[in-house]
Amino acid sequence: MVDPEESQYLNVLLDYLHLNPVRAGLIRPERGEAVTDYAWSSLPGYAWKGQQSSWLTVERGLASFGWSDCVADRKAFTVRLEERARAEAAEQCGCAELAGQSLQSTLRRGW
Repeated sequence: MVDPEESQYLNVLLDYLHLNPVRAGLIRPERGEAVTDYAWSSLPGYAWKGQQSSWLTVERGLASFGWSDCVADRKAFTVRLEERARAEAAEQCGCAELAGQSLQSTLRRGW
């Protein structure tokens, strides 16, 4: 159950659902695949209005992040997820970014 009065629950749930294919290795950002590439996701409905199913309430999901159902905000939602997917993939491979420079985990954790 998601409490409709608490938008943070919905935000966490939307991130969890849309990033699951990345976390499961079904989508690989490091290979140039996008989070919208997973065929069984509702994310294309958030990204493109023509891809929206009748049961999907995109307006409510976007509103929980403070965005409206317009092209710019749909793009911002997708870009935000892409950035999170790349950051999680980099974290899993042991890479970190410090002041714009990528470091390997062996350097970050010491010898």
